[in-house]
Amino acid sequence: MTETTQHDANQVQNAAILLKVAQTMAKLGVAAFPRNYELFYEALSGSNLQLTREVAALGAHPMQNQIEQIGVKYHLSGFAAIAADTIRADTARSISAVSHALKDSIAKKEVFAAMLRSFITRLETDPVAGMSDFADDAARLRDAVAVFEREEKALPRR
Repeated sequence: MTETTQHDANQVQNAAILLKVAQTMAKLGVAAFPRNYELFYEALSGSNLQLTREVAALGAHPMQNQIEQIGVKYHLSGFAAIAADTIRADTARSISAVSHALKDSIAKKEVFAAMLRSFITRLETDPVAGMSDFADDAARLRDAVAVFEREEKALPRR
C-alpha cells in the first residue's frame, strides 16, 4: 500500500468515527460541547474498554454532570477545567474547615488564658484565699488544660 493510499484510508476511518460520534451523541441527546465529542470519540474508538463501558451505561439522555464525571475520571483534556474547578472547590472547603477549627481553638485558648490570669491575680491579691476556693479553681484549670491538650492533638488530624 502506498503512502497516499494509507493516508486516504486513515482519513476515511477518522471520518467514519467522527460521523459515528456525531450520530451517537444526537441519538442519545448529548449536548454538542467539544468536550463531549472528545469523550464519545474516545469511547467509540475502543482504545479504553472501561471508558467505553461507562459511556454505554449512561443510556439515553444522560445528564451533563454524569458525562463530566467520566471525562474527569479518565483525565480527558477537554474536562481539565472542570477537574480544576472541582479541586478548587474542595480546597476552599478544606481551608474553610481548618480556619473554623483554628478560630474555635484560639477562642478556647483565650478563655483558658483568661481563667489562668484570673486565678493568678486572685492568688496575688488574696493570699489567704480559702483552700476550698483554691481547690475548685485548680480543678477547673486542670480540666481546661486536659481539654486544651486533647484539642491541640486533634487539630493536626483535621
